[in-house]
Amino acid sequence: MSWPEIVRTLRRCYGGKQESLSSLLGASQATISRWESGRQAPGPSFRDELIRLYNSNINTSYARTANKVLAGMAFRLDRQLRHLALDPRIQDLIHHPTGKLLGHPPWESWLPQGARRPFESACCKVLETGEPGEIRYAGPLYHYHIKLWWEPDGAKLMGEGQMIERETALDSIGRLLFHCGSVGMVKADSRRIFETNEAFLRMTGYSFEDLADGGLDWVAMTPPEFAEADRRALTELRNIGEFRPFEKEYWRKDGSRVTVVLAGTAVKSDPLIAACSIIDISASKTSASLSPQNLT
Repeated sequence: MSWPEIVRTLRRCYGGKQESLSSLLGASQATISRWESGRQAPGPSFRDELIRLYNSNINTSYARTANKVLAGMAFRLDRQLRHLALDPRIQDLIHHPTGKLLGHPPWESWLPQGARRPFESACCKVLETGEPGEIRYAGPLYHYHIKLWWEPDGAKLMGEGQMIERETALDSIGRLLFHCGSVGMVKADSRRIFETNEAFLRMTGYSFEDLADGGLDWVAMTPPEFAEADRRALTELRNIGEFRPFEKEYWRKDGSRVTVVLAGTAVKSDPLIAACSIIDISASKTSASLSPQNLT
């Protein structure tokens, strides 16, 4: 878990100044600075409020929109599939200057990790045969349709992509939070997770391929002793539209457990669909159990 990243992300959401976050939380700017630098971890009450704010920002950023299309997004790659050139419009989607992406492969920036294997396969086929190729991929935020061809004169692999924003989309703040590397984000109904970011998959050991195969059954992923807490959270979602942060565990794919703090907001009431933020606190729990007070 990275509290500095969470604090830094929230600061950017609230105008970029520690003063704004300090006023909102009732903590001094010096304390905010120590949290963000990693010199001090937030106390329990502040942790709950940080999670609540984070969850509130991601979920108020969900908006139903007409599909938006980014068409004709051109790029050029070398034989190692690293960017030689990239459409500057992509930086509006990933909040990262395109110039810094040159020399890096697409899956380190705009292309979802789940699309890496089919993308590499299609590129290799184009390089081997010289024939044009294409891939289609449904990611968590966009549908991708990418055409590829080889330019022998310039010894470059050329590409043109179309990215169609899904019906339930995230605005710019939502994307910033969704791609935060330390906080898991999921969308789920009363049984299954059907949309998530890479952080949640990393903490639970699942892959985008597992997600695509009918979603992830979060009820089956929950040890039985936490079932009652989950039922209370579902009741709160139905009654007041959100549930308070609480601690629980998930079964990882390998059978081990991960301890998390979970908060959520309803984005649709019938059928119930919730967007949740999930923070892995396993490391802090382990540190606490190994503290001198607990060893005496």
